Amino acid sequence: MKWFKKVMLVNVFILSVIFPVSLLAKSLPVYKGVGGDFQMDSTLDKKVSLSDFSAKIVLLSFGYTNCSDVCPVTLSFLNNALNALDISEAEQTQVLFVSVDPDYDTIAHLQKYLSYFNDSFIGLTGSKNDIEKAVKLYNIRYSKTSEIQVSTDYRKNKISKDHEKNHQIHHSNHDTSSLYSHSTYIYLLDKKGEVRGVFDTTTAVDTVAQSITSLLKESEGL
Repeated sequence: MKWFKKVMLVNVFILSVIFPVSLLAKSLPVYKGVGGDFQMDSTLDKKVSLSDFSAKIVLLSFGYTNCSDVCPVTLSFLNNALNALDISEAEQTQVLFVSVDPDYDTIAHLQKYLSYFNDSFIGLTGSKNDIEKAVKLYNIRYSKTSEIQVSTDYRKNKISKDHEKNHQIHHSNHDTSSLYSHSTYIYLLDKKGEVRGVFDTTTAVDTVAQSITSLLKESEGL
């Protein structure tokens, strides 16, 4: 039996050298048929492409600033996911929020809205054609729930007064926007721009954080 144990130990050593631990563990799948590069105006005050963020892991979501429920919950969830990471990991992760409401969501509106949640979040918007390209790539469905324009007070009443006070957000009494229904997917993209995970706010925050950590280690060859 001693010789058998020695053989087993040698085999384990060889495997550990040839196959790093990260390769022995199950890696995140690559989602085929979804994803791709697109270009839009951004809250960085310049046009950007998704591929410009290839140095980081990307969390991509879609919505609009007058969304009264789903979008605030999603962005708070993404903020919690970043907070669950080590500082260095969070710095290598970028949240991108694509607006499906080009008529109301100017760069200025996106900048103010995203500041509620995390100053590092980047908002994207553009022409209807720009948005259509992005939503088709990521299988996002969206539509206006009504042609009636709703006062943005509808959204303001859903956001805590503390947030509004702290960020000094002010809107005109005549500020109006459409209401939309839209998909609530959160896409996890690796540094190659490939989709490696699809989440929503029912996903455990730790699951998202662990997935980001896994992709960062993968990109480092660990």
